[in-house]
Amino acid sequence: MLRDNDNFKNLKPRVVSIGPFHAKNSNLQVTKWMKLKLAALFIKDSGIDRNGLYKTIVEKIADFKGCYTDEAIEGYNNDQELAYIFRVDGCAILHYMIICAFETEVRDDMLKQLKIKKDIMALVQQDVFLSDNQLPYELLEHLMGLSNKHYEEKELKHSLEKFILDSINAPPDLYEANQKNYQKAWTIPRWKDKKPLHLLNLLRTTLIQPDNEKDASLVTILVRERSQKQKFNGALTSKKKHVWHASFTILRSLKQLESI
Repeated sequence: MLRDNDNFKNLKPRVVSIGPFHAKNSNLQVTKWMKLKLAALFIKDSGIDRNGLYKTIVEKIADFKGCYTDEAIEGYNNDQELAYIFRVDGCAILHYMIICAFETEVRDDMLKQLKIKKDIMALVQQDVFLSDNQLPYELLEHLMGLSNKHYEEKELKHSLEKFILDSINAPPDLYEANQKNYQKAWTIPRWKDKKPLHLLNLLRTTLIQPDNEKDASLVTILVRERSQKQKFNGALTSKKKHVWHASFTILRSLKQLESI
């Protein structure tokens, strides 16, 4: 099994679970309070009705479940349990990206008010891009579309773009090139209707020129396209243009996956 490989074990989340796969991991429960706090702030600042939000997620639960392999969602007895995870984790990750979009001084002050240590947030950023820690982009887009107060959907998508580009950690002279690649990704044929599968897929496509994807090495991502009912194979390689500009941790993860 892939999960018996030592390199794969090194890619497990260190501080936070995102989505159903590691939600029951006892070692990650210590940061559950942080997710609840971030999620509550997103719901409050976005003007979303908490109960109404839960209801809309339940209504679309079949779509969200269909994005995962059976292995990822086994052990959940009902849709309500999954809907709760999607609501909390989805809202938490969006508010996390909003915080990350601010300048350093403002961001640090926000973290201080939330009593969240900066080193914890740094580890969260690493966990966000692990293959087992993905939420369907369809879910994130649904949540962004419901925002009607302080954060408009356009503003949230701008925060998402900045979060992806800042995660690459490119020098200033290449930031614009990566930004153009990010925006170009939304025009490729397979995304016009389906959109990206998840944040890792979006990061990968930003790093790798879309017309060169076929040359990239493949790693198995435990999220699959609902229309094809098969595992999604994400192409990630540190040999492609711009990829080496990603943070060291992300690159280390990708190199370990390629060695499997």
